[in-house]
Amino acid sequence: RGGGERRRHLWSAFEWGEGGNPCFRMKRPRSEHLDDPAQSHQPSPSHPPPLTNPPLPTVDPAWISRMRGVGLHTLKRLPKAGDVAALFGLGGAAKVCAEQLVVDKGGVVKCGCRVCAAWSFYVRGGLGRRVYEVLTDDLIQALAQHIAAGAPQEQKGSKTVVLEVGGGNGALSYHLSEALSLLGGEGGGFEVVCTDSGSRGLDSERSCEEDDSFKVETMSHQEAVQHYSPHVVLCCWMELGEDWTSAFRAAASVREYILIGEAGTGVCGHPKKTWGMPKRAGHRAVFEREGFQRSRVCEGCVQLCKTDDPWSTARRSSVVSFRRVASDRSSAASAGGALAAAGEASSSSSSSSSSSSPASPQSPFDQQDALLGPLGGASRWGDEGGNVSRGR
Repeated sequence: RGGGERRRHLWSAFEWGEGGNPCFRMKRPRSEHLDDPAQSHQPSPSHPPPLTNPPLPTVDPAWISRMRGVGLHTLKRLPKAGDVAALFGLGGAAKVCAEQLVVDKGGVVKCGCRVCAAWSFYVRGGLGRRVYEVLTDDLIQALAQHIAAGAPQEQKGSKTVVLEVGGGNGALSYHLSEALSLLGGEGGGFEVVCTDSGSRGLDSERSCEEDDSFKVETMSHQEAVQHYSPHVVLCCWMELGEDWTSAFRAAASVREYILIGEAGTGVCGHPKKTWGMPKRAGHRAVFEREGFQRSRVCEGCVQLCKTDDPWSTARRSSVVSFRRVASDRSSAASAGGALAAAGEASSSSSSSSSSSSPASPQSPFDQQDALLGPLGGASRWGDEGGNVSRGR
């Protein structure tokens, strides 16, 4: 500061490597003379040119027509997962890839056929928008049914707030709201809110028609959770290397958060803080220590994402639910209420029968069973619904 020479410290730059593959490059501490703008902007080993994305592959117009035919050109229409998978041969749906595989110097396998070029063209924004998760009718319906089934009984008469953070262009929230409106029932329903920080500019990748329908509020994930106090938080393709889930778990209103994307690979979120990876014997993940249980949902749904390859049968994206389970305090409160109610019933029945026959001696376990009644003993943990499970 205050001088012509500035020293920059060790930093990591995300760039496109050879063949258009993303990579990280580490740079050593160096000094730069920034007094001469012309000299400072000349590409050199000590001052590389600005990072740019590789150009989109060349695609035959017939392929663009086929993409439009299945509905990939608009966000207002949801394609069928089977149609998209069949078009590009994803997940082994059909063998349309010529498998012209090559391995570059970095060990990355690529295919040079026209099918893989068309898929790369689509997911990298060739039709006007970048694609991370392919939103299909199958995925939206399965997600809506899961959220509707998990709505607690005590909230059936009020709105269940579903908050999407990092919502980008708002398409997921729009279609999810439409699907949940058919499942809300009478006297209640769901309110879906979409938010995004706007840091990646995804909200600008919408047509005029889509901009009128897709409502996205600009705010960070922390601000959104604090402002809306949601019951369910939804995040699709969380930022690489970042963890937003600590803010979800810290909110008392959140009973479940749902993550869509690659699970545990480091592509979405933070491997350890978000997914609890790698798993080690005797160690519990952060979300487990904070009272959440992980489960895979929407398993019968075919999911497609940008990291899938037409030449591979692997499918990398998934939907994972993290649901809040009953804590020791809530379990104790439930058991305490049952004990009190059962105790009052037991005392009233014993007083009415004391005049007719003397009370017989009972063991400590018999007395506990008499007080607990149908519960039969309180366990340490409750089930996912907050009910105390049976056990001694």
